Amino acid sequence: MWLMLQRLDAFFFEQDAPIAKALRPGLSQVDLDAAEAEVGFPFPQEVRDWYAWHNGVDEDVPGMIRLPNLMLLSSGREALKNRQWF
Repeated sequence: MWLMLQRLDAFFFEQDAPIAKALRPGLSQVDLDAAEAEVGFPFPQEVRDWYAWHNGVDEDVPGMIRLPNLMLLSSGREALKNRQWF
């Protein structure tokens, strides 16, 4: 999965997509461990990989468009908050 995410990053930059500048840095393994402890269960490896890749997007970057209900690119914190809400 990690190779696919790196290829996706490269594609965003090659296309000069606004999201390329908006992607936040990924979470550290320590941050992911703390989030698991907070919710009380281990995350699937795919979830850990996703949030280690990028922790959501910065919506204040020029050219970024927020799509309604797009949780795919939410931060780890936003995803946990949405999980509680639902």
